[in-house]
Amino acid sequence: MTEFMSHGQCWLWTWPLIWLHVISDCLIAASYFAIPIALLIIISKRKDFPFKLLFFMFSMFIIACGLTHVMGVITVWKPWFWTEGYVKLWCAIVSVITAIGIYPLLPKIISIKDRSEYEKTIEKLELIIKNKDKIAEELERLNLTMNKLDNIVKNI
Repeated sequence: MTEFMSHGQCWLWTWPLIWLHVISDCLIAASYFAIPIALLIIISKRKDFPFKLLFFMFSMFIIACGLTHVMGVITVWKPWFWTEGYVKLWCAIVSVITAIGIYPLLPKIISIKDRSEYEKTIEKLELIIKNKDKIAEELERLNLTMNKLDNIVKNI
């Protein structure tokens, strides 16, 4: 047998069943493709983000998963099962690489400080700067007083 039977045939062209799968796969694929776009926006707005490779890995993984659902829609009508198999193989490879690749990054990710810690540090620095300005003003006042005293002493 050189041709494969499409899913439409094996589902006996039961239209509610076919459309259930087609609509579900289309919605899933669209959602999968929207997620990497959001990740790209985050990376483009946050130039200092330290885990761009991680976002890239997740993006490839999510896109690959989305493509498997696109192929699920195509194979309802077209018997492209080899193509679907290759897309699934690519998805499997990307999935395994992502799953393995995330573990070495876990210590770095876990060590990222909480935003509230950064905010507390900023508050402390602002207080130090504010106090530094007060101290500088006080030193300037004392310096003026010392100059006046020096002038008084010189005039005596």
